[in-house]
Amino acid sequence: ACPTNTGTGLRVSAMLHLVGLVLTHQAEAALGSLGDLGLVVRGSYGENSSHAGEMFQVSNEVTLGRRESNLIEVLSQVVQQLIDRETQAREMLFENPGAKVEDKICRAIGLLKSARVIESSEAIEHLSYLRLAIGRNFGLNMTHERLNRLVVDVQPAHLRCMDPSTSNSEEGDIARAAYLRRMMNGGAEENN
Repeated sequence: ACPTNTGTGLRVSAMLHLVGLVLTHQAEAALGSLGDLGLVVRGSYGENSSHAGEMFQVSNEVTLGRRESNLIEVLSQVVQQLIDRETQAREMLFENPGAKVEDKICRAIGLLKSARVIESSEAIEHLSYLRLAIGRNFGLNMTHERLNRLVVDVQPAHLRCMDPSTSNSEEGDIARAAYLRRMMNGGAEENN
């Protein structure tokens, strides 16, 4: 029933992890003018949500008077430009000053491997830094597929499905930390 859904009604969107643009303070400039193209930027969970773990959803907002092929083409071009800018930002992060971003990654790895209590938002923020570490020399045995699975599994509802005894948030935060420790340490069971 929203006026922005009149026309083709087609909603085309892409989910982008833009940690490089956020850390280099370029995200606002890169995303700010998308409204002029009929696009809107939302957080990870859609309308009125924040960008948890530096995940952004970019989608068309206008469908009236536009062909479906045009909507797809515009979004595809913008997404490719954002990917290119993100790639450049990530390269810049590791070149100068590399020690700061490496410290953030190492702290995230250490916390995820040893935390005893962790909220889902904090877990997602730290997992965001692991995405930067994949394919680099951090001694991290992680694939993008496995990381994506972790991001989903640490959500409160998914955690409750895996462990129905986590009926309140405190129990969930403890179970989430135990799950992350196990997964970050190769999936082996813990002794402590």
